[in-house]
Amino acid sequence: MMRDEPTGAEMYQAALDRLPSARREAQAELDRLCAALDRLTPPARRRLSVLQVRCPLRGCDLGSVYEMALRGGGHRYVLRGRTSGGKKKNGLLNWAYPDSFYAPVFYVTGCSHGMAKLGRGWLLDCVGSVRGWRREGETEEQFVSSLPPAMAQGRASRVFHPDGASWFPRYSAVLPSP
Repeated sequence: MMRDEPTGAEMYQAALDRLPSARREAQAELDRLCAALDRLTPPARRRLSVLQVRCPLRGCDLGSVYEMALRGGGHRYVLRGRTSGGKKKNGLLNWAYPDSFYAPVFYVTGCSHGMAKLGRGWLLDCVGSVRGWRREGETEEQFVSSLPPAMAQGRASRVFHPDGASWFPRYSAVLPSP
């Protein structure tokens, strides 16, 4: 008796075999988009900027999200962040990761006042609030009233601050000055 359908184990092994190529493909796309951003002049880069994420204590820049148009249509949202040591931290927010990829759930960024775990879902929610992504049949007023207060405030200025659960201040940053 021959089977036409692969078993679960065979499907799992096939997904594992594709994993390295999927990672290489995602990294190559990220590198290509970041190189394109680096070649742009500052005014052109500002036009592509969708939002900024800033430190809740002093407003230091933790990262920016850029909207990059694709040749075949559509967009990629690219996070350009930095760690507290100054190292660049880049990520693709809306890459179609396969289930076996274990896509990054959050990106760690920081400044001299602390570090933040910026969740990919939270960043996409911020992009959605700025771009006005809403459900079918939902009016603009309903959309704005359904946003959390911090997100509604960030929507107006395109500047978002990580919430308390994802922000970890440095001990020296929260000490009172003598």
